[in-house]
Amino acid sequence: MNTGMGNTYCQSCGMPLARDEKGGGTEADGARSVKFCSHCYAEGRFTMPDLTVGGGVNWQNRTFQDATGPDGETHRVSQGSTALVDLFTRYQVTKQLSVQANINNLFDRTYYSWLSDYAVYGEPRNVSVSANYTF
Repeated sequence: MNTGMGNTYCQSCGMPLARDEKGGGTEADGARSVKFCSHCYAEGRFTMPDLTVGGGVNWQNRTFQDATGPDGETHRVSQGSTALVDLFTRYQVTKQLSVQANINNLFDRTYYSWLSDYAVYGEPRNVSVSANYTF
């Protein structure tokens, strides 16, 4: 169970359980849930089981490359460490149909994806939406 500053938080959405107007979710037997809020959990089930939310962080440590310029001089190309954050959400509309949205590079960091005798900039923030239908 996540705790912090004496408060207990919903294991699904992170809301402080003390702020839940119903005092928390309910188990199948009617008992109060000590892990989930009433918005996420009722009668022993999640209220939105078809919704998935997630994300990730990709870390790249500081890097550099000594490169020879067109003038024959050696120049050091460098980049400090950086973290790229991606988010997604998916909703299962029916048993066969799901819809998903992705946000890559959420904070629109400028970074190099490749350093050699030349540098290649990485992808800027981008968003995609897709639908998937299985037969």
